[in-house]
Amino acid sequence: MSSFLSGIERDPLDTDFIRMTFRSFVQRGILILMVVNPLHAILLWLNHSDWWQFSLLAMLVQMPLYPLCARKRSFAVFLPSVLTLFAIVTLYIVQFSEHFGSRAGVHYLVMALIPLVVFAGRIGLKLKVFICLVMAIGMFKFELEMAAGANRSMTAAGLEQFRILNLLICFVTISLLTFTHFVTVSRIQSELQHLAAYDPLTQLVNRRTIGQLAEQAISQSRRQQYPLSVILADIDNFKMINDRHGHPVGDAALRHISDLIRSIARDTDSCCRWGGEEFLLLLPHTNLSGAMQVAERVREKVAATPLKALEVELEMQLTLGVAMLMPDEGLIELVMRADAALYEGKRAGRNRVVESDPQES
Repeated sequence: MSSFLSGIERDPLDTDFIRMTFRSFVQRGILILMVVNPLHAILLWLNHSDWWQFSLLAMLVQMPLYPLCARKRSFAVFLPSVLTLFAIVTLYIVQFSEHFGSRAGVHYLVMALIPLVVFAGRIGLKLKVFICLVMAIGMFKFELEMAAGANRSMTAAGLEQFRILNLLICFVTISLLTFTHFVTVSRIQSELQHLAAYDPLTQLVNRRTIGQLAEQAISQSRRQQYPLSVILADIDNFKMINDRHGHPVGDAALRHISDLIRSIARDTDSCCRWGGEEFLLLLPHTNLSGAMQVAERVREKVAATPLKALEVELEMQLTLGVAMLMPDEGLIELVMRADAALYEGKRAGRNRVVESDPQES
C-alpha cells in the first residue's frame, strides 16, 4: 500500500496546491451535504412521502464522518472517511433514483461530484477522465431508462419540485466549488507574482523587475524627451555590522534603510534592492540637480535616524552615486556611471553624495 501511494505521489499533477484545494472542496461539499438531507426530508414530508425518514436516516449515518473529513486530519483518516462518505451519498442517490425515477432529478447530484474528482490529487489524470465519463454515461443512461415505470409515490407536481430542488443543489455546489477554485488560484497567482517581483527581505522591487521598469522608463524618457536619473546607494561599513552584531541585525538594517528610502521616494519613482547592501532608485522626470537633492535627503534622513533592533542601536550612513541618462545610453551604462560615482564617494571618506561625470559615459 505504501509503495502504491508513493508511486502516485510522484505524479507531477499531484501537487500540494491540488491536495489543499481538494481538502477545501471536501469541506465545502460537506457543508452542502449537511443541508441536502434536511431539504429533501422537508420536501418529501410536505408531499406526504414516507421517504423523508430515509433522508433523515442518511443524515444521521453521514454526520460522524463530517469531522473525520476535516482538513487537519491525517491522510490515513481523511481518505477513508471521504471514500466512505462518497459511498453513502452514491447509495443515497441510487435508492432515491430507483424509487422516484429520473423525473425527481436526484441523479443530477452526481454532477456535483465532478469537481471533487477533478481536484483529487491522488487520482491520475487518465483515471479522472475515465471516472467523469463513467459518471456522465451512467447519469444519461439512467435518464433514458428510468423516465417511466418507477415507483413514484409523489404527485407530478411534487416530483417537479424535487427535480428543481436537486438542480438548484447541483448548481450551487458546482458554483461554490468553481468560485473557491477561482479565488484560490487568483490568490496564489498574486502571491507568486509578488514573490517574483519583490525582494522578500526589504519588499522593494528586485533587480529583475527594476530592469523591466527601467526599459519602459528609458523608452518613455526618449520618446517624450524628459530627463531620467538614477541613484545608487550603498550602506557604509555594512560588513562590520554583520560581523559585530550578527546577520539578524544586518537584515534589520536593510529593512530600516529600505523603509527610509521608500518614505522619501515619490509614487512615480522605483526603489530596488540592487544587490547585497546596495539600493537603486529610478527617478523619471528628474534631472541631475534634482536627483542630487533627493540623494542628499536620503543621506541626511538615514544619518539622522538610528537603527533600533534586537536591543541594538546603531547610527547608519549611506554613500550615494547619482547619474542622469545620456543619449543612446542604456540602464547598464547608466548604473555603471552611478556606481563609479558611488565608489568615488567611498574613497573620499563615505557618507556623501557624488554625481557622475558625463564624460564617463
